[in-house]
Amino acid sequence: MNIAMRISLTGRNTPALRVVTRDQLAQALHAKTSPIIIWNSNLAAPFARLLRVQKLQWRVFAKLADMLIDDISHAYGVKIGDDWSVDRHTDGEIILLHVAVFKGTRRR
Repeated sequence: MNIAMRISLTGRNTPALRVVTRDQLAQALHAKTSPIIIWNSNLAAPFARLLRVQKLQWRVFAKLADMLIDDISHAYGVKIGDDWSVDRHTDGEIILLHVAVFKGTRRR
């Protein structure tokens, strides 16, 4: 795991962690200190699916989104739904922001 780059979140540059393995992602999720950029498409796939479902904003898909959040949370032992914000970085990579640390910084 290393510092990938600085990303701009509401006018401030924040160092982001680049992760490419499952162990690195789990460690970064538990640390809750920096934005996480997932540079492995297989590792990012569940988060990308979650983003697609959340963007549909139909009530019928809310249950599917909850199931995806539960699966991801169980896989990494970290509560994803309320604690982490999932977004897409400008380069297309999945970015995760811990809500308590980066409150109000989610890009829309």
